[in-house]
Amino acid sequence: GIWLMPINPSSSYHKYDVNNYYDVDPSYGTLEDLKNLIKECHNRGIKLIIDLVLNHSGKANPYFSKACSAYDKYLKGMTLTEEEEKYKDFYVFYPNQASVPKGITAYKAGSNYNFYYEGNFSSNMPEFNCDSEAVKAEFKNIMKFYLDLGIDGFRLDAVKYFYFNNTSKSIEFLRWINTTVKEIKPDAYI
Repeated sequence: GIWLMPINPSSSYHKYDVNNYYDVDPSYGTLEDLKNLIKECHNRGIKLIIDLVLNHSGKANPYFSKACSAYDKYLKGMTLTEEEEKYKDFYVFYPNQASVPKGITAYKAGSNYNFYYEGNFSSNMPEFNCDSEAVKAEFKNIMKFYLDLGIDGFRLDAVKYFYFNNTSKSIEFLRWINTTVKEIKPDAYI
């Protein structure tokens, strides 16, 4: 088998800060190149898995800007659209610095915002809110996208940090991922 490290567009050299989950970083080729690689691997009896980064995204991911805008409106008591409702809880946000739990690394969301986001690995890697049903639905879409392309499974990144310092919740989330993947492709590797 072959395991590809993160292949998605990203702002860094390591690609663990994903800016678009549905594309391939141009330095690696195109989505068509990936499809051809999958086909050629399968023609040779080789399985192909990819690194899937689900605990955080890149700060430049459109999900994050939508989430910041929605959360800001929420904090100001403004009426949210259906899409804004979806995104307001997409990341782990804290209304102010005093509300950030001890041991959590958080950053101010931007010069136009007075709230904070969790970013345990870097200020460029905001943490997803894995309790959000909208996040779970998007993760399912992402996993299905790659499994439907023919990817044979996933190496999951930083699995003990889905819920920082909460092993039991991280394990529960991993069970959800495993069940979700196996419903789509029962023989997928995790």
